[in-house]
Amino acid sequence: MQKKLKIKKKNVGKDKEETGVEEPKEDIKKEADNNKKLVKRKNRSKNYPVLDPGWYNGEIVDANLKEFASDYNKSGLREVVVIDISVIADDGTEVVVKRFDNLNFHNMSNLSATLRELCIDKPGVDEYLDLSKFIGEELEVRIGNKDKNGNIYNTVESIKGM
Repeated sequence: MQKKLKIKKKNVGKDKEETGVEEPKEDIKKEADNNKKLVKRKNRSKNYPVLDPGWYNGEIVDANLKEFASDYNKSGLREVVVIDISVIADDGTEVVVKRFDNLNFHNMSNLSATLRELCIDKPGVDEYLDLSKFIGEELEVRIGNKDKNGNIYNTVESIKGM
């Protein structure tokens, strides 16, 4: 059963009404369990741990290919390999930091450097890079801090394979 939902929007002093369809939450949850493309937004604390800059032992827990906006690419998008690295803070807290490597295989690219450090072969022309090879790799991570809009974030400055 679908419920109709009325949404009021203000547009230059005039009220508009739109009618949409609201699906029951149970159906959405079942569909999300069956469809890996549906991602639930998690309630995240804004008080995540900021690590002290320095070297930490870490393990790669996930690697995905994502697209981000770009001013330097004709398409307006750039493909990026996003690597999630789990490190343990001095107080024992697990912190996941992210490394972003543009999908570019020239010898001086960050992705090529990452592949060298992890001892993963660079794919040849018309071959595929298997991101599942990244998961479980242990490495040393140099963490830095970046101040953006008054918030301090952890950044991955460099990695070393173990």
